[in-house]
Amino acid sequence: MKQSWVQDFYHECGREISLSLTNLHTISSWTITAGIGLISALVLLGDFPNVASYGLLALGAILLLRFFVRSLLAYDNLERWNRLQRAALTYLQDSTSGNLNNLQSLIESLYRRWRSPLSRWELIRANAVLTGSGYVLLAVLSIFVYAAVALRREWEAQLITVGALAVLIWELYWLVNSHHFTMESTGTKFGPEKTTASKMRRVAVPLLALTVFLAATAIVWQNGSAVRSAIDQALDRETPAPSPKATAIETGVPKP
Repeated sequence: MKQSWVQDFYHECGREISLSLTNLHTISSWTITAGIGLISALVLLGDFPNVASYGLLALGAILLLRFFVRSLLAYDNLERWNRLQRAALTYLQDSTSGNLNNLQSLIESLYRRWRSPLSRWELIRANAVLTGSGYVLLAVLSIFVYAAVALRREWEAQLITVGALAVLIWELYWLVNSHHFTMESTGTKFGPEKTTASKMRRVAVPLLALTVFLAATAIVWQNGSAVRSAIDQALDRETPAPSPKATAIETGVPKP
């Protein structure tokens, strides 16, 4: 009877491991497929880099980065439940007080307080190597840097770069400060809970938005004539050419 709850917990860990593996496999497959598809599209479009292809590349890089960060959660859960299951199995095989204390300690840390078993750097490195998605993401980001340097004098590309860097900074900030990896839960509720945001967290979003706005404004201000020309061309509608019948009526010349 003393081991019954440990046996139930052991089987629950197995189900969670299976779910984490499925999520990790799905996200990693999407990342690799989307990355290879993006690179192939750039090759087929030709004339790379240009502003249009650079915009497509920036959007693809942002999506791939989001997929990769999301896969970190799945890998983190996989590590968490693997360690809990191993501790439960150790106790079932050798029901000593030391093994029980170790299991209860891991449950308190990894389950109740939802601590991450790996540091963020270890998590990124292990996930990138295990799934292979890190190589695709690195390739896309390298192409993005190359295109950004090549198109650095184009104001449209400068705006795209500012927007992409803003998303990159936000993803890094979320990764460093996310409660999913470092949260201490309270009470009896399991899983991560949100806590009162620090002053830095409260000002991070407005500060990032203000920085992006000022950078975009500066780019538009420095390239005012080019921006106005682009807007005029976008709004200018060509007058349709008159039909031969209408031309004949206006000039009085019979239609041949």
